[in-house]
Amino acid sequence: MKKLLNIIDGLPKPWVIIASFLMVVLLGLVDHWTGPLWAFSAFDWFPVALAAWFIGLGWGLAVALTGAAVWLIADITGASNYSHPLMPLWNTAARLTAFLAMAYALSALRRTLGAERHLARNDFLTDAANSRCFSEAAERAIEQAKRDGTKMALAYLDLDNFKEVNDRYGHSTGDRLLRMMVDIIKGNIRSGDLVARLGGDEFAVILPDTDRKEAEEAIGRMKAMFSREAARNGWPVSLSIGLVLFQSPPEDPDQMIKLADQLMYQVKNGGKDDIKLRIYQQIHCDLKK
Repeated sequence: MKKLLNIIDGLPKPWVIIASFLMVVLLGLVDHWTGPLWAFSAFDWFPVALAAWFIGLGWGLAVALTGAAVWLIADITGASNYSHPLMPLWNTAARLTAFLAMAYALSALRRTLGAERHLARNDFLTDAANSRCFSEAAERAIEQAKRDGTKMALAYLDLDNFKEVNDRYGHSTGDRLLRMMVDIIKGNIRSGDLVARLGGDEFAVILPDTDRKEAEEAIGRMKAMFSREAARNGWPVSLSIGLVLFQSPPEDPDQMIKLADQLMYQVKNGGKDDIKLRIYQQIHCDLKK
């Protein structure tokens, strides 16, 4: 069942919308042809649920309303012999009420589950990925590098003098600074890259399938933009960055972090506000210039 749901979730949304409306029409035709002796109403919920869950509330309501109209026409034109002329309207209203309620409930549940899934993988303050999401992304990047023979890079970033901002301007300003930093990073990386918050003011950026020039340009660009924004706001902060280019895949995410973290601390100990690059050439070799 889970596999089927994943398949449907991966389909283009127009396909799901068209399928929902086609099922509504088909069920209406079946109701019309078979009459009251054969019960197909048990299947009527499916197209409404399909649209509400996979597309959203608006389309779920649209399918429910369309279905109500189709089912009413099928009742009126079918072989049903109602004792009162208003019974088809009553049946349609009752069915529509049930399906509207289902559409609202399913779309709300999907939004809630989506929000919880997002919170489980993202930092609540900055909306950067959390450590769990980072580890999964790093493992995928390593597997891709092993499979395709591509290079990859990891940058480890630490905010210099962040405590001074919190002490001088308050934690709300510090939070705004962290959010600004993540926004700047996201604006300077590709869709397949990832920024994660791994500590209070420490972040990591994974750059799969990246060569030295691309990595240096991306990290240099985001550092320059951050420096301009920090100066514009009068914040006495800078960035210390360790950048490792892996020409051969590392053993695991922990090794990636360890290497980049070591470089970052070399920058911190050497005066801060700089980028230190190393190239990792083999799985069992030392870092080299």
